[in-house]
Amino acid sequence: MLFGMTGCADESTPSENTATTDTLHDYSVLRMQVDSIAKTIDAKVAVGLIHLETGDTFSYNGYEHCPMMSTCKFPLALLVLDYVDSGKLSLEQKIHIPRSEMRENTHSPMRDTLQGKESDVSIHELLCYTVTMSDNISTDVLLKQVGGPAAVTEYAKSRGMAGISMLHTEGQLGLNMQRPYENWCAPMDMAKLLARFYNREILSATSTDTLRDVMVRTTGGANRIKGLLPEGTGVAHKTGTSGFENGVNIAVNDIGVIALPGGKHLILTVYITDAKAETAVCEKIIAQIAKAAYDDALEQ
Repeated sequence: MLFGMTGCADESTPSENTATTDTLHDYSVLRMQVDSIAKTIDAKVAVGLIHLETGDTFSYNGYEHCPMMSTCKFPLALLVLDYVDSGKLSLEQKIHIPRSEMRENTHSPMRDTLQGKESDVSIHELLCYTVTMSDNISTDVLLKQVGGPAAVTEYAKSRGMAGISMLHTEGQLGLNMQRPYENWCAPMDMAKLLARFYNREILSATSTDTLRDVMVRTTGGANRIKGLLPEGTGVAHKTGTSGFENGVNIAVNDIGVIALPGGKHLILTVYITDAKAETAVCEKIIAQIAKAAYDDALEQ
């Protein structure tokens, strides 16, 4: 079990391909491995890594601005559960979804299950659809409850993560192919947010456990972070995928918490941007980086 539970680098952040803090662990071998893997694909590869128990960090293009795609659903889930903790929402609360919002031109297992009919769906069900199944309609329903994309950006900033910015809903993204680049993050900031979440620094214990459980059950991305790890390794994660535009695969991403032997944990975020390669090739790159990071962590 896991829980015994194309932008430019921000000039105000550390230069790319450097560790972001003083670390006790020597990441020189991992850096060479990640660099070698990244050079096998025509794309921008960005990585953020935190060894949760030691605090050691590793960054490879970790402060580049990368399209989040559905990894934005993780900070959204944090904000929704913050509303639950403050009493503004409850997990059992039902939200009415009219038929007009059950749009056809998007990924939505919820819509398919409900056969496109107007329905009342609980916040907890919406959260599960959003994170576990990456449902776009449930995502936009939840965004309405918490104040829209700008509220997600402000929430991340309020938790110390200026490198996470969301401007558009899922419904808006497909209308203009520049918009995915405008929902961006720095992979290291996303890793830091994951670390604060796992360390119970953001949500109540109950809400933390709720989101951990939802992320463990993520249905997609089996060939990404989890792809080459030892069988049975626990991974709580959230994927993000775009599709092609003018021959370019805009984004193939995965972020998560990997369970290490001995009860330790590795936070890993991998973003592949503007790849001239099929999604399966990008997924292999993510899996190779995750395996290299996992093996390196065993030495700590």
